[in-house]
Amino acid sequence: MWKKQASGNSFSLFDTFESCDNQLLDDCPGHSDDVNDVAITPDGQTLISASDDQTVKIWQLDGTLLNTLTGHLDDVEAVDIDDAIRGGKMIASVSRDKSIKLWHIDGSLLSTLSGHTSRVYDVAFKPNAMAIASASRDKTIKLWRLNNDIVTPFYGHSSRVYDVTFSPNNEIIASASRDQTAKLWDHEGNLLRTLVGHTAEVEKVTFSPDGQLLATGSWDYTIKLWQTDGVQIADLLGHTGSIASVDFSPKEAIIASVAADKTLRLWDFAGNLIQTSQLSGGRAYDIEFSSDGQLIAIAVGNSVQIWERLSTGQYRIIHKIGGCQLLDSSCNSHTDDIEELSFSPDNSIIATGSRDSTVKVWDLEGTYLYTLSGHDSEVEGVDFSPIGNQLVSASRDGTLVVWQHLPSLTAAIASIAHGKRTEFDLDSPPPITSHVLKGHSAEVYAATFSSDGKQLVSSSADKTIIFWELDAALNLDRLIAYGCNWTQDYLKTPEVEKSRPHVHTLCHHKKHESPEEKP
Repeated sequence: MWKKQASGNSFSLFDTFESCDNQLLDDCPGHSDDVNDVAITPDGQTLISASDDQTVKIWQLDGTLLNTLTGHLDDVEAVDIDDAIRGGKMIASVSRDKSIKLWHIDGSLLSTLSGHTSRVYDVAFKPNAMAIASASRDKTIKLWRLNNDIVTPFYGHSSRVYDVTFSPNNEIIASASRDQTAKLWDHEGNLLRTLVGHTAEVEKVTFSPDGQLLATGSWDYTIKLWQTDGVQIADLLGHTGSIASVDFSPKEAIIASVAADKTLRLWDFAGNLIQTSQLSGGRAYDIEFSSDGQLIAIAVGNSVQIWERLSTGQYRIIHKIGGCQLLDSSCNSHTDDIEELSFSPDNSIIATGSRDSTVKVWDLEGTYLYTLSGHDSEVEGVDFSPIGNQLVSASRDGTLVVWQHLPSLTAAIASIAHGKRTEFDLDSPPPITSHVLKGHSAEVYAATFSSDGKQLVSSSADKTIIFWELDAALNLDRLIAYGCNWTQDYLKTPEVEKSRPHVHTLCHHKKHESPEEKP
């Protein structure tokens, strides 16, 4: 509750938080015990308070309680708010329970840092760096690294993030969300711009080949065309169902889209409709141009339709991949709908990710090559690396899988012919290998490589985007080094040495490269 107070000549007390003494707790949003610390967000709109009632509270400055953060097991001694890297979106709280907790401003718990051996009295974000310092009764000050240079989470969307992509020059990352916005970010997770205008979930976002424009497709049946400075330049109107996917031609000023109305539509950059074609089969999920712009692949139901460009500039269907009947014993089709597809860089093969939890690889005439099985739930996203020897898949099981040593089409066909098999042998040299990346806490909807193949970005229902340094994420020795550097002195405590000696030995009997020393 707030009270207005009389002001003096130079200083004025204009608002006061009251405690909940002698009030029913259901009637009072305030703290029920001493308030130990407060902090105000950089925009001056929100106040954070820490209390002996073991909670952190988030308030508007008009006195409205926005959220109560629970999780500490003892008095909360102090709070601080990041003012640099995440734009005031991360809260740190410390407690007599010896822990430090990191929260998003929306109230979600990001992580708990354990390492102090007594109550923690204070916490502060290090300005312009991904680190916090904590002070404890155990006579130590600890500096915690919040970014281990392997993964960088981006926080800012208020709902699940459906799609994410790099700009062609890798400098900008764009995301599309259920919160009805698209956002532009740099590699550090700094929010550059929010694109506002859609009236429903934004399903897809993609950049033009020159990186100057981006298109967003929404459940409001529209596609919007934007400049990267956030200025909207066109509305593409005509679909009568939610937009499933949108892509730019790499060679012409053309945008292709598919939607729940089961149509393929082609547009110019002014929003004029060039072609409309009805799609036969099931629901359309994804569309992608080949790198030369001569082909369009469309995922429809459990099949892929290949459309070819005519001299008139129109496209017509020429092949269908998969989609045979389930009773056909020789059928290699997916057993459920295809969520996403990807051309290899040389346009020789295509990968499909399906609700049946598998990824399948085909040539463009429909010859089945092999199946990649490694997920426990629907595959929502697939993307080839720039040189085509790697593939990433994203799944509702909360993981990404990076598949390495993929054979070329020539090698796959030769292997099949030599062995008289119906598919490529995944164990033939060099064997295809898989690496599971875990970082999201919910379904992963999309993942894509940077144009140089050195990074990945992924988007998830956990409201985050994760930027992955691929070389480090796939290197076990470096992962161990980063983990040991992350935990720092915690592994030297008697408790850890006694309870987990194998971990202590791993980190202290071997020299590790620090994150700052990586090449």
